[in-house]
Amino acid sequence: MDEGLPPPPARSGSLESWERAIDAPAGLPRRPVAITIAGVLLLVAGAFASLAGALILLTGDQATIEGVGAGASTAAVMLTAALAAAEIASGLLVLRCAPIGRVVGIAVAALGIVGGLTAIGSPQGVVTIAIFGFVMFVLVTKADAFRPPRDR
Repeated sequence: MDEGLPPPPARSGSLESWERAIDAPAGLPRRPVAITIAGVLLLVAGAFASLAGALILLTGDQATIEGVGAGASTAAVMLTAALAAAEIASGLLVLRCAPIGRVVGIAVAALGIVGGLTAIGSPQGVVTIAIFGFVMFVLVTKADAFRPPRDR
């Protein structure tokens, strides 16, 4: 028998006893699925925002990306790039369950909701509010996952 496998359960056919034997190794907490989804959503939102900012910078004044006016100034594009960087950084930190990632993620989600409210007349505004609303909900309700293992 392979030494890496857990010993067979006491009662044969008991799925619960196998699940206890195969749980995550001691010292490695499991990240809740909702936090993984929130982190990935932050990463994807940051990637799309940085792509949009790069396209506007590369095309100059002729850029017409829906949701961003044709006369978008370079300062607005730089602000978008900074927000995209914050989204990517917070997404990575949320995936690592770092406490500062939760704080930055909540702030970024709040800014995303405000941005979605400014574009509420378009479908993108509604989707933006839904995405960042979900991220904020998860980060607020799953606060215990961001505590060190000894405090849980």
